[in-house]
Amino acid sequence: MFKIAICDDNVEVCNTIEDFVYEIRPNNIECDIYQDGKELVYAYEKNKERYDIIFLDIEMNEFLSARPQVSC
Repeated sequence: MFKIAICDDNVEVCNTIEDFVYEIRPNNIECDIYQDGKELVYAYEKNKERYDIIFLDIEMNEFLSARPQVSC
C-alpha cells in the first residue's frame, strides 16, 4: 500500500490532486486529505501515520508549515 497525504486549505485543490493520483495509479493507493496543517502534524505525531508522499500547500491561511525559518 502506497500512502499519500494531501494538505491544502482549499478543498478543490485537494480533490484535484487526489483525482490526479488515482488516475495515474488507481490500485494500492491510500490518500488522506487534510485541510489544516495541524491535523496533518497531529496524525503524524500522535497517530503515527506515515506517508510515502506528502503534498503540502506552502501558504495556508492558519498554518504556514513550509515557510522557511530564516533569521538575519
